[in-house]
Amino acid sequence: MRLLSLLLLLIFQCAVWVDAYARAGAFERIFFWNTYLIDRIRLDAAIKAGNDARAKIAAGCKPAPCTFNQLMKYIADNPEAVDFNILDPEWKEPITDLSGTATKLEDNKVTGAYRTNRLMQGIESVPYLFDNMGGFLGGNIDKHAAISPQLKTSLKDSLLGVYRLRQDATLQVMKEGLKKEGIVMETIRQELWRGSSETYEEFDWTKSAAKSSKGLSVTDLKELADFFDDEGHSANIFKLKGVAQKLQCKV
Repeated sequence: MRLLSLLLLLIFQCAVWVDAYARAGAFERIFFWNTYLIDRIRLDAAIKAGNDARAKIAAGCKPAPCTFNQLMKYIADNPEAVDFNILDPEWKEPITDLSGTATKLEDNKVTGAYRTNRLMQGIESVPYLFDNMGGFLGGNIDKHAAISPQLKTSLKDSLLGVYRLRQDATLQVMKEGLKKEGIVMETIRQELWRGSSETYEEFDWTKSAAKSSKGLSVTDLKELADFFDDEGHSANIFKLKGVAQKLQCKV
């Protein structure tokens, strides 16, 4: 009976993970697109200066430079399964409507697994991808005059969207798991980025512990919540925080 209960809990957690991380997956793709645009600007500057240079982001996406839809299809893990008609077929500009584009990506189910080694050659894991993209962006975002303030803003806001929505998704999984244990968590709503209409949740650990009928301390509560965490997602969040700090985003 105990084994069956654990199995049902794992099935429940998987269902919550898939749903909770979809929005984060949409913002990831917007972040990747903005990073791709910066690489194209870097590449064009090098060519104009007569220097030998190669693409570093989605180098195999053809015909180069790719449109937004083409890049989404190129990096998809299962490109035959979804509709990539997301934006105008010729769209090659920074994303200004982040929330609207994220919704279109969700509606078209372009939010799941992607091929990290197609975004950056030789990269086989998501945390390593974020780490390397952070290094690339840190060395280029303020280096080229052609990188507009609009592109920088879209890049940073989409990065904060990924970071905080991954945090939020992890929290939702924890919250539902703790609820099954009879613990109701108190949360605080915050803006996804300054001026954003989208929000994310953070735990109020102190208030949650104080209201717990089980007499748990904050430390006890965090240890229990960690049981419902997923180490892979935690590693991604840790790397994303590093990228955000490198780009001087407030996290």
